[in-house]
Amino acid sequence: MEVARLAMVYNENIMRIKILDTQLANQIAAGEVVERPSSVVKELLENSLDAGSKNISVEVKKGGSQSIKITDDGFGIHKDDLPLALNRHATSKIATLSDLEQVTSLGFRGEALASISSVSKLQLISCQQDSKMAWQISVEGRETDLEISPAAHPKGTTISVKEIFFNTPARRKFLRTEKTEFNHIQDIYNKIALCNFDVAFKLIHNNKIINNFSIASSRELQENRVEKICGQDFIKNAIYLEAKSHGLKLTGWISKPVFSRSQGDLQYIYLNNRHIKDRTIAHAIKQAYRDVLYHGRYPAFILYLTIDPTQVDVNVHPTKNEVRFVDAQHIHRFVYGAIRDAIARQTNAPKASPNIMDLAPVGTRFIASTDNNDAPNLCVREIAATYEKTGHDMASQEYVVPVRAAPCVRSGNDQLDADDAPVTSRTYDSVIPRPQTKSGAGFDRGISINNSYDKKHLGNAIAQLQGIYIIAQNEQGLILVDMHAAHERINYEKLKTAFALDGIKKQQLLIPIEINLNHKEINCLDEEQSEINKFGLEAQIIDENKALLKSIPYILGGADGEQLLRDLLSDLIEYKTTDRIQEKINEILATMACHSSVRANQKLSIDAMNALLRELEITERAEQCGHGRPTYIQLTVDDLDKMFKRGR
Repeated sequence: MEVARLAMVYNENIMRIKILDTQLANQIAAGEVVERPSSVVKELLENSLDAGSKNISVEVKKGGSQSIKITDDGFGIHKDDLPLALNRHATSKIATLSDLEQVTSLGFRGEALASISSVSKLQLISCQQDSKMAWQISVEGRETDLEISPAAHPKGTTISVKEIFFNTPARRKFLRTEKTEFNHIQDIYNKIALCNFDVAFKLIHNNKIINNFSIASSRELQENRVEKICGQDFIKNAIYLEAKSHGLKLTGWISKPVFSRSQGDLQYIYLNNRHIKDRTIAHAIKQAYRDVLYHGRYPAFILYLTIDPTQVDVNVHPTKNEVRFVDAQHIHRFVYGAIRDAIARQTNAPKASPNIMDLAPVGTRFIASTDNNDAPNLCVREIAATYEKTGHDMASQEYVVPVRAAPCVRSGNDQLDADDAPVTSRTYDSVIPRPQTKSGAGFDRGISINNSYDKKHLGNAIAQLQGIYIIAQNEQGLILVDMHAAHERINYEKLKTAFALDGIKKQQLLIPIEINLNHKEINCLDEEQSEINKFGLEAQIIDENKALLKSIPYILGGADGEQLLRDLLSDLIEYKTTDRIQEKINEILATMACHSSVRANQKLSIDAMNALLRELEITERAEQCGHGRPTYIQLTVDDLDKMFKRGR
């Protein structure tokens, strides 16, 4: 009984509401801001940048656990403001609620220095630009009378942080090895250096200079800094991106699909010069790479998104890594479109306008007709139906099409080359012949090598190797083309174009499907009814937790309609947009493209190989097939010289 009574008294005491001790409150707040030494570096670097610094030095010892010192040449802090700088919620960056609604500085909470000083021994020395004397203040993790004293220091500020977590051993024991902690610091340092090219940075560890970045005012110097941080392979395989639309701007570097990673460790997203992690943007990037990246691989990118500060809330998390957009769907569409188009343009090849023959895969047999009324409206649904019905290569099918010239592709004022002569449906089949029975692999004999490349970046075909590869030469050297992968990409893009022109058609279900949905899904279905209908799904709400699915996309006739609707609603709830239906459709189109492409050991004439190269040159995303495999590789003369150890 006595034990129970004491326990009751104890519980009553701890349940009483009381104001926390200031020092304890600061240490609790520090737990949100200061996770490890790299967190200190991040907060102090952001303060230096907000102070307009152009030269910043970061010096750490023992992975930051012993000491961190950051020196800048910024505006400095006024003598009378030094004690305030160490108080919680004290800042010069915002003053009113309207300032919080359009934050342009990296820091704005006014708690970083207070949190850091509560768990370390901190010294702050600063000299304003118009001051003749520097002043310093020190604190050792507890409430003391703060004394200001004169000091020797150039214009700017130096903050020294020593023995982090010295007064909170429970936190200190979670620090890792010196190498691990320094790697975290270097990661933060690199992230900040990648988005502040107008600032010079220096990193020193244990009195050794790790790197020293000078100001990068030109694109070339910026790419030099990117190369030092992300590696030579990344910058060699990067596409520079610049896009603008309705107050949004996206710039940076994205990797070509041929350069990918086994994990997402080379991905940097910046919003108004602030490094962030955002699922909406990450999802948009993933979508943009969907058709060109090998399964299980990750793209690499450094992207800078600029947006009106009033359209984004950066006050979501103490570390300021997460944000919230006013119109996340608009951001998603913009980022997705910009990256998708940049990938599509990577070959710098002119894009031909589609014609009726282009709606079917290359290799389809066309029978000429001079009467347009005799030509059926060739569409992807008919092709798909034929494919499903026969189960054979679509290239073995025959279609009647009207005779008319395909558009000629020219570059600038170049004269029309002989190889660019208009191709009619009468000659199309002879250029890319119908698939034949398997014949022996080998070279097409009796070839005369043509050294006139006609400014075509894939050059002229020389021979076929082992019935699999096309060997071609261009001005740079040798081109090796995987004819099946190349043909597959051509067919895939044509099928997607055909489907886009034909639209998503609905197929009414004979027996509608009753689906149980949760509260969020029902609300989403109600709010996004028109958007969902665009994808060929028609669903009617019949109860507070039930819906009736009446139709699905025609081309997905055999799909699980209930799962399609659930996946679509899940995406709309999470990202305010979805590509589930298009992804399923693309899977079918990719399979159709694969089955309708030329096969191994299928012998092609030189004319047929050249026609395939010309088609590939005007195809978007031509460097990869639909599965992400490369369609061709370029070996320059220099590459060949190195292989054979030849000197020039």
